[in-house]
Amino acid sequence: TGITEELIAPWKASLVLLARDAQGFASVCYDDEGAIHILMQRLYEQGHRNISFLGVPHSDITTGKRRHDAYLAFCKKHKLHPVAALPGLAMKQGYEHTASVIMPDTTALVCATDTLALGASKYLQEQRIETLQLASVGNTPLIKFLHPEIVTVDPGYAEAGRQAASQLIEQINGRCDPRRIVIPSTLA
Repeated sequence: TGITEELIAPWKASLVLLARDAQGFASVCYDDEGAIHILMQRLYEQGHRNISFLGVPHSDITTGKRRHDAYLAFCKKHKLHPVAALPGLAMKQGYEHTASVIMPDTTALVCATDTLALGASKYLQEQRIETLQLASVGNTPLIKFLHPEIVTVDPGYAEAGRQAASQLIEQINGRCDPRRIVIPSTLA
């Protein structure tokens, strides 16, 4: 984001970071690793063994590095061959990079975000590929409306907002010290 810890240090007592953590600051974060693990586990239980991944560059620690690392860890643990591309966050990037991760034996594609999944879905639709299972993190209303067949994980956006507001009120009133809260993901 370009904002350094030094820049926000004077605000520490009246600040709660959302979707990012920093030492000594209150934060509410999503369980990025858990979200990918839930999707991979669901696909694995459905019999998928050739699962590709479409993600975000590692310069984005949460959506990028943590989610990709979780995919790689699951593949390693279950002896799956990882196939991944990390183009970015945009739908167009999902659309343009889906072909690079779809091998002849690929049966499922995990997307780090719903926007990537929307792009991938458009590509698959145009190519008339109907047998590949998509999965993504986000559970946004748009993806559920347009593509209810996509397996999604809800990272807990609403709960994160509630927890951040509660933490901030408690800090301002002097009733608690800054703490790190991790919101668990749930299969949607």
